[in-house]
Amino acid sequence: MSEADLADHTWWAWLWGEIEHWAFLAVVVALAIEFAALKLAAPHKEALDHARELKIAQLTEDAARLSVEAENAKAEIAKANEAAEKARLEQERLRAQLAWRRLTQDQYNHFVGVLRTAPAKISVVNPNEAEAQNFANDLTRAFRAAGWEVAQGTNVVAGPVQVGLMLHQLSSTVPHLVATALTQIGFDVVVYHGVPDDKLQLVVGVKPPPK
Repeated sequence: MSEADLADHTWWAWLWGEIEHWAFLAVVVALAIEFAALKLAAPHKEALDHARELKIAQLTEDAARLSVEAENAKAEIAKANEAAEKARLEQERLRAQLAWRRLTQDQYNHFVGVLRTAPAKISVVNPNEAEAQNFANDLTRAFRAAGWEVAQGTNVVAGPVQVGLMLHQLSSTVPHLVATALTQIGFDVVVYHGVPDDKLQLVVGVKPPPK
């Protein structure tokens, strides 16, 4: 091997040796930096983890609070709905109390159907009061539609106001067809036996107070 070849190999050996040396140093430095970075970053990571945990705990607490508030709101809504329903029922009750007595179409049809089985004579009287007069008119139309002979008039009497429906009849043993028909369509009637003029009489008094 010539002197030139030896010199060339010597140079290359030195170069790669230097590279190896500095590469090793670079690895050592990189490891040191990595170790330092881990150490230096640790507190920050712990702070972030702690902040994350606090945030999760806060969100969990907020969720629990909102759940309780939602349940309370549901309870309040239920109370409000219950109060509204009570108010509606009270309005319906008051409306029913104030409403005039009338025969619905179904009541009219049933009443006429029952009365048509045994037509007779009857007088329908009422006090001088608008609601009673109007209801007496309904009943009179039904009687006539069933083939009954009806005498209608205003009955002004001294003393207590006549209330509700009162039927004066001759028979003391058999409930009259009129009382049966009125009861079947939902109207209470008081039956009195015997009438002075020997005729069947229906007194339509003022609307009874609520029970």
